[in-house]
Formats: sequence, C-alpha cells, structure tokens
Amino acid sequence: MKRSDFRLPAEGEQLHVMVCRPEGQPKAVLQIVHGMQEYIGRYAEFAEWLCERGYAVVGHDHPGHGETADGKQLGFFAEKDGDELVQRCIEAVTEWIRKEFAGVPVFLLGHSMGSFFSRRELTRHGDRFAGAVIMGTAQMPKPLINAACAMAGVISKTKGPRYNSAFLAKNSNGAYNKRFEAEGKNAWLSKNKESVTKYNRDPFCHFHFSCGAYRDMFKVIRSLSYEKDMEKIPKDLPIFVVSGADDPVGDFGKGTVAAFHSLQARAPKTRMRLYENMRHEILNEPEREIVYQDLLDFFEENLPKTEA
Repeated sequence: MKRSDFRLPAEGEQLHVMVCRPEGQPKAVLQIVHGMQEYIGRYAEFAEWLCERGYAVVGHDHPGHGETADGKQLGFFAEKDGDELVQRCIEAVTEWIRKEFAGVPVFLLGHSMGSFFSRRELTRHGDRFAGAVIMGTAQMPKPLINAACAMAGVISKTKGPRYNSAFLAKNSNGAYNKRFEAEGKNAWLSKNKESVTKYNRDPFCHFHFSCGAYRDMFKVIRSLSYEKDMEKIPKDLPIFVVSGADDPVGDFGKGTVAAFHSLQARAPKTRMRLYENMRHEILNEPEREIVYQDLLDFFEENLPKTEA
C-alpha cells in the first residue's frame, strides 16, 4: 500500500485529502465521508486492510475538521450555507477521484454525520457510485428535526454561528453516553477502550461543535425527509446500511431501521445489518474485522461486471 496526502482546493478551502493505493490497478475506489468531531486519518487502518485486498481508499477532512481547518476554528463550517459548502467539498473529492482513477468504479461510505451528507449526495449524484455504505446513521422524526433546526437557527442568529452552545450540545449528542457512563467519557463510541482513550486525547476530536455547524447538519438531516429529493436516489443503486445494535445515534437500532426502510423504499437493493454488542464506531470495535469483511463482500458483489 502507498499512502499520500495532499491539498485539494475546493470552495475556498484547502481540503486535506488522504489517498491509499494498492499495488497495481485497483478493483474500485472507496470514498469515505467521516463524521463530526473527527478526521479522515482515523480510517487509516481500515484503508490499509482494503488496499491489501485490491481497493484504493480516498477521503478528506471536512471544513472545520482535521488538517483542513489548518488553524481555523474547529467545528465550524461557514457563516451561512455551511451544509452546501460541506456537500460541494464532498463532490469535489468525488470529481478528483473520477479523474485520477478514470474508469474505476467508486463506492461511497459515510459514517455518522458523514452518513447524512452521503445520503443526501445519493439524491443528487447517486449515479456516480457503484454502491454506498451508510454507517452509524438514523432517521429523526420530522417534528424533532424541525424543532432542532429552529432552535439552532435562533441561537446562530442571536449568538453568531461560531458560538459554542452548551444547550445544543447537551440536547443533540450530550445524552449518548448515558447508558455507558460507568465506563468513562465517550464510551458510547466503542467497547475498544484504547480507541476511546485516543479519541479523548486527540485535539482533532476533542473540540466543540459550533451552533452554526449544528444548524447546517440539522438542515441536511431534515432534507432526508423530503420525498421529492429522496425519490432521486437511483432505483438500482446497491446500498448497505450498517450500525452497531448498541449505537445511541441510531436509537439502539430503531432509528437505523427507520433509515433503512426510507432508503429501501427508493432503492430496493438496500440491505441492512445491525451488529450485536457493537456501538457507534463499528470500524474500531474489537470485532471490527467482521465488519471489514462484510463491507468487502458488499463491494465485491457489486463490482460492475466486465465482459470477457
């Protein structure tokens, strides 16, 4: 495997992009869209595993995250329309992949916040992908997400979009650790104590999400309830919804199942697996190679057929 990192100019940002290449021509490229309060480097182990099996992996740090932030405020996207900024940056990376690996099929994987942006991307440019993995996702009830959008919007207007709102943090992801408090800070992420400790000590993970970024993320989640948009997902697109059964983001399976049904209604090739005794970051759990293998099997099954 050969890893390289570079800067991709996009939408006024200098995106930090990680590229992992296998030996020889890749079977396909996996584009990873990471979650909130993390960065693409946390997926390096999975990327290496896939490269050893013939796949290239590409991903970037979102605006306000990782090395893309480059001294700017972590957890902040933009003064306004930050959701569109993040979406266009994802699309810029896809376009780079399609040029750099011309003719090679591309799969999309979105985790957590990245799963919401990825689901919206499937409504806009789903035809660019051979398949998609939606990981650590949920489907929020319309009244709840409408209220969240309104609240984040009001706080952003009164305090400014860069403001760190303890109220928004508490009422969005502040309760995730409730079931796991006895195990320590952020134990909801994984049973893997080493992984959680690294997360807690990592300055590129341990930061506040601005109220403007909450506003932007909630807008994306709300858009996933728009029928006219969801109907644009390609009907023949293979989609694999995966989550830990003990993931509080997916309401311990309930929200993930709801998201699965929403996607399957538009794309019948959608399937799902909930992993028992796994939490939010299934790629970091002690049993993660079970997930690795399932994802590899999904990619292999959905590689475009070539004529003999």
